[in-house]
Amino acid sequence: MRATFFIGAGQDWTASDVQTLAIAFNGTEGNTGTLYVKINNTKIVYDGSVGAIARPAWQVWNIDLGSTGASLDSVNALTIGVDGASAAGMLYIDDIRLGQRVGKAGKGPGKGVGPGKGVGV
Repeated sequence: MRATFFIGAGQDWTASDVQTLAIAFNGTEGNTGTLYVKINNTKIVYDGSVGAIARPAWQVWNIDLGSTGASLDSVNALTIGVDGASAAGMLYIDDIRLGQRVGKAGKGPGKGVGPGKGVGV
């Protein structure tokens, strides 16, 4: 299952020294599958704990945009999904943000990309 946010004519994510995409997610017990993000057509797989999507607590996935290999000067689609032959469950997504630093305490990402969504998988 996946959800895609279309951003229109394309945003320049290289402007304003943007370095991080942060996504807050909250799983439910029993969830299975692998969380991923696609920036345009570049797929980034969640690099945290495999069981994170089954944890019923808010967590933040900080993605270092410089390490993704994605073209960031004209982003027109952001997809968040869960892969896997037996992927199942409910995953809530909220606070999708762009920011200048990866993982700095007290320096949360700043610019929102889309509204919070619950995505059934």
